[in-house]
Amino acid sequence: MAQDRRRKRHHFIPRLLLRGFAVEEANDRVWLYRLGKEPLHLNIKNVAVERGFYDRDQGDDVEDALSRWESGFGATVNRLRKGESCNSEDVASFVINMMIRTRNLRDNLAEAARAVPGMLERQFMSPEMRRSMRKKAEKTVKKTLRKFDSTPHAAQVRKALGLPTKGRITRIPDATIDLALGGAAETLGVAGPEVLGRFLATALDEQLNSGAMDGAHVDSVAKSDPAVRTPRTRAYSRLRWRTVSVADHLVLGDVGPIARFRGSNDFHHPLDRNAEETLQLMLPIAANRLLLGCSDGAAEPPDVRAVNEASAELSGAFFVSGARSDDIERLQGRIRSRWRLLTDDQLNEIEKTMFAEPRGRRFRSKRRGTA
Repeated sequence: MAQDRRRKRHHFIPRLLLRGFAVEEANDRVWLYRLGKEPLHLNIKNVAVERGFYDRDQGDDVEDALSRWESGFGATVNRLRKGESCNSEDVASFVINMMIRTRNLRDNLAEAARAVPGMLERQFMSPEMRRSMRKKAEKTVKKTLRKFDSTPHAAQVRKALGLPTKGRITRIPDATIDLALGGAAETLGVAGPEVLGRFLATALDEQLNSGAMDGAHVDSVAKSDPAVRTPRTRAYSRLRWRTVSVADHLVLGDVGPIARFRGSNDFHHPLDRNAEETLQLMLPIAANRLLLGCSDGAAEPPDVRAVNEASAELSGAFFVSGARSDDIERLQGRIRSRWRLLTDDQLNEIEKTMFAEPRGRRFRSKRRGTA
């Protein structure tokens, strides 16, 4: 049974959404645009699909749950395409599902996670970390030696550690500290903290390569039950939703929905900021229909060209359209140009925050030193 599940083809963008871009409804074909490749005219059953994309080692196939949810989403989307009003919570749940289930988000999570091993290695190889760890190791060695000094084996322990067999020890040699840190510098060519940093980085990297992020993404999709009202669902439910008819062909990026936030004129991935900061949230639901949710003071629909450009830029691999034209083909060069949720500057800021010494700890240390 498990093998049968793994063989299933899973759509990370559902056919109920792709079908809106199939201008030739009789054969359900759309144009698939990819970076640096010729556009393809494909049946939607062969678009945004991957074998075993939602497989899990344990539990029910997530695709089964998605199929149940899509029954409700399908009715909502059909009404929206006709310009009819829908329950705002139903619309919010649909948009969130389109946001979470994608290959784009999974790749973004993996991309961000792959930066962490490098962070660990850099921090453990930094002079500050080396000094801190060596200082702690020296204290540990001194404390241990004081305990052994009251035993008959004191001289043997000191000799084994390369220390004077008698007298008070004021300084622990570097070789002894290296031994305490678990890495003999003369043998490994690196100091103890570097060994630890590389070990942690390698272990985490192996976890990522083993598909840990795939499993985490599948778990997130499994928990995105539309019946559960999350803070993001409630925030999006407060937007004023409507369907905007447009004259030009819209494109649907593999990012799914896109958003504008307070203080920015650019479009972003909706998860780029807190949901409460959303000014406009939009999702192309057909070749000439744009689903638009607006907060107060942001009722004007955006320019179609700007929406298409953003959908292409925020896509990681492709976008689809109901037409093939020069204008749309020019958008291919924009694919992946802004697809990452976390930029290098943001990752650097996260690294600084993760490894900054807590203020409270510095304050307490200062008080102990002056007591």
